[in-house]
Amino acid sequence: DGSGPFSGLVEDVANIAGVLQEAAAGVPQKAAGKYAPSSGQPGVAATFEGGGYLSVGNFVGVVVGLLKASGGDLEALFSRFSILSSISGGSWFISQLIYSPRFYDLVTEMAADVNTAAILLNTQYIKPLLTPGNFTKQGEHGIEQCFVDNLPKGGRSGDDGDDEPKPISPQIAQTLEKLLKTLPKDMKHMVAGLQTTLILLHLVHTGMPTWIDFIQMYFQSSAGIGVSLPLGETAINNWAKGKLSLTCTSILTPGSAEENTTHPEVYVYTRDREHPSSITYRAASPLAFYPKYTPAKFSVVLGAGIEQPSYLPFCAVPGCFGYVLDYQGSNGGSGTYEATSDLNQTFEEAFEKIAGRLPVSSVSAMASAALGPLATYGSMQLADERACLNWAMWIARAGPAELTSPWRQGEDVLSAIYDDRSIDARLVDKVAKAGLTGFIDGGYTDVNGIGQAVAAGATEVVSFLDGLEDNMLVRQFTINSTDPDTSDTIVLFQSPSAAELNFTLRNSFQQILPQPGARFLTSISFGTVSCITADNPWFGIEAGRKVQLHVINVNTKDIWIGATRDYYDYGKLVQEIVMAMNSEENAQLVQC
Repeated sequence: DGSGPFSGLVEDVANIAGVLQEAAAGVPQKAAGKYAPSSGQPGVAATFEGGGYLSVGNFVGVVVGLLKASGGDLEALFSRFSILSSISGGSWFISQLIYSPRFYDLVTEMAADVNTAAILLNTQYIKPLLTPGNFTKQGEHGIEQCFVDNLPKGGRSGDDGDDEPKPISPQIAQTLEKLLKTLPKDMKHMVAGLQTTLILLHLVHTGMPTWIDFIQMYFQSSAGIGVSLPLGETAINNWAKGKLSLTCTSILTPGSAEENTTHPEVYVYTRDREHPSSITYRAASPLAFYPKYTPAKFSVVLGAGIEQPSYLPFCAVPGCFGYVLDYQGSNGGSGTYEATSDLNQTFEEAFEKIAGRLPVSSVSAMASAALGPLATYGSMQLADERACLNWAMWIARAGPAELTSPWRQGEDVLSAIYDDRSIDARLVDKVAKAGLTGFIDGGYTDVNGIGQAVAAGATEVVSFLDGLEDNMLVRQFTINSTDPDTSDTIVLFQSPSAAELNFTLRNSFQQILPQPGARFLTSISFGTVSCITADNPWFGIEAGRKVQLHVINVNTKDIWIGATRDYYDYGKLVQEIVMAMNSEENAQLVQC
């Protein structure tokens, strides 16, 4: 009816074209020549939904099942796809399948002997994550140091009587690992909590307080991906070479006057003791309306080298909708300080110019920071005098001639705040000049990677999903196909309607059922939906495009994304998926 918050948005975006054109000077719409995709059929994409370790387990199981049924290899299985789009746990899976020879060999070994799939995954993939000593990075401001810093002086102890904390002994982790092996049957419910504690002890002992540190530890321990391995690495697994990779993330951009939100700002730093102080930011744009979370993506041509720039703009349009960030510092009520930063400049320097050099594990962390929105809740921040925990991912731009990691730059700026503690105009100006920006899980804007794939030109999509119970796929379809309301920035399609899609998913998709006695797998559903796109300027998608959407959905029970069950249950889940797909009664369904 023209009265919604998105009314006239497409025209609004067009009206600021002049602003964006100037901001985007020098940023390529698409990288050309040797950096163009060269593998697969144009417009055919595979997308991978998020869900932590559950995504990895589900998608390993499906890919192994397909490899076994087809008798082929990964190069043949993925040969049609020219675009790979992923979020969160889906990015963990596909990144490791692309960049890790160890993970590639594990998947192919499981396909060669499906009866040992659980044993192979658990011994070669899960066990290294739970084994002390597999990761030795030392952080500057670790969790251990953080909490000790926040103790009263009398609570600290260290060598030679100084104030430095003693590191937690690796023997604690080793003792916990032994306990896990000998835990009585009536205490097995404690396994997941103890395993998670073990992982946290690894983080504490190595001095790592952030999400990016955890993902780096996970990638190196389980898949052998080093912390500096770049997106543009040429020595990748052959099946992926020449394809366009899209790793989806979300930018924290609260502040729109027309957005109804109780959390309109991002907390970079907050301290609530005797002298409350904080640094926050709000986003501003020439647009009348903009979302609290804005979709973005890292885009590279796989195997094309580290010198390549971003293949596509980081946001849907060059200039990133004209966004600027307005920073405000407050020092215990004694003063407030303000400064601004241009997001386009930040993203161009931090991501677009050096896309091929960005570390794989760092980018995957950007795609999977699921607790990041807590950065908009000042009361939920645990920064205090040290950054004990940072919910969001933080980046900052380097100097004009530097190729420094934007995450390292972000850590340096945050460290300066924690070290200084006195909020003044100089410090707020430093934060603004660095363009310090928060990022969260890509699933908050593109729940399964389909949006960025369609925006990149996909007309046929095979989407690997983690279950329909939460109706996340349905959210991408408008309520009324005859009068589409796209006020929800996640909506991608005007047809079919959400209700029509939900009916199709529940009643028309074919089902692969598990073998008797399965504990976790309930079904694998699959089918095809013919879709027509809706206008969504936040992705750069125009209305009226036809997209064939093929869905492969793994439905499970009693197992979650991580930290709530025995981690070795993911191997059992993989085994159940593989055995279901290769059973005699399901053979014809899998072949089709």
